Amino acid sequence: MSQQVSEATDAVLLVDYQETLAVWRQLVEIRFKLLALVPVTTAAGIGLAGEDLNYGTAAVGVVAIAFLLGIVMYDLRNTIFYDSAIHRAKELERLLQLPRLNGLGLDGGLFGERPRGEISLAGVKVWHDRALRWTYSVSIGAWGMLSSRALAEEWISGSTEAVRWAVGAAGGVAFVGAALRSMAVYAREWKARRQRMGVRGSGSVVAAVRRLAIEADSIAPDGSEVRLLAQLPTAGLANFRLPAGATSEAVEHLTVGELWFVVSGFGEMWLSSEGSEFVETLEPGVSVAIPVGTRFQFRAFDGADLSIVGATIPPWPTNRTEAVPSPTQKWPSGQPTARPA
Repeated sequence: MSQQVSEATDAVLLVDYQETLAVWRQLVEIRFKLLALVPVTTAAGIGLAGEDLNYGTAAVGVVAIAFLLGIVMYDLRNTIFYDSAIHRAKELERLLQLPRLNGLGLDGGLFGERPRGEISLAGVKVWHDRALRWTYSVSIGAWGMLSSRALAEEWISGSTEAVRWAVGAAGGVAFVGAALRSMAVYAREWKARRQRMGVRGSGSVVAAVRRLAIEADSIAPDGSEVRLLAQLPTAGLANFRLPAGATSEAVEHLTVGELWFVVSGFGEMWLSSEGSEFVETLEPGVSVAIPVGTRFQFRAFDGADLSIVGATIPPWPTNRTEAVPSPTQKWPSGQPTARPA
């Protein structure tokens, strides 16, 4: 029965993942079309303006800027859905446990394994949103230059051609600067909001913020509840919780070392490595290092759940077995445990 429920859940997640991918593709297509259309129409419009510049030409430039601002607003709103779609797709890939094929991310899948490295062009870091800001800002600046040049023709007609072009260029640069500043402010605000929500965006940060979940994300091989916290490409953070009076299974890790810090509850931990072993008391404020290959088991005394924050280094693998049963153990697993007097 449980297997049937699991298969049904996976089927629902797969449909959700497919629909999320479809939405993401639509947003990418809209972005690409706007990125191609805006500069082409801007160049064509300025070319058609010709040399006879007047108040009418300046008005056309102002109207074009207004239309561009509307497109920018629409695309900025699309950016929110774009980032949200990527975040949702990553989480669905994790729940579906897609295999990692290139080892670039924490989880497998198209979005979990996207390259994280940054590249630069002429000293400027390359990123999608930055390219969009540059394209829109330069287009707005071009229309601003046309309007400023046309007004210069009407207001200072007695000046030289160089002066009128200088006025137009100054107006264009001013419009570019204003557009870049406005979109940069929006980008910072959205980034801060995204971090407050704990959303993994499309940048190089894998998981800036992740709040402690009420329900467990999974059950560890040792039997404790696991609630995932913030992650990095080189380390992971999680909350491990063992119910009061419970005793874990004895296990050892093949490639992952862990650092534990007891947050609440009381218990004991048994560690064994290279022929030596000892039992450590677990209470709030105690930290424990578990090197790779160390056999360990822990138990929670009656009265309160044992809650631990642990760092896994490197991150816990999702595409292979990491924790294996220990051939020896300190206590019978699952046995109720009373706190010593």
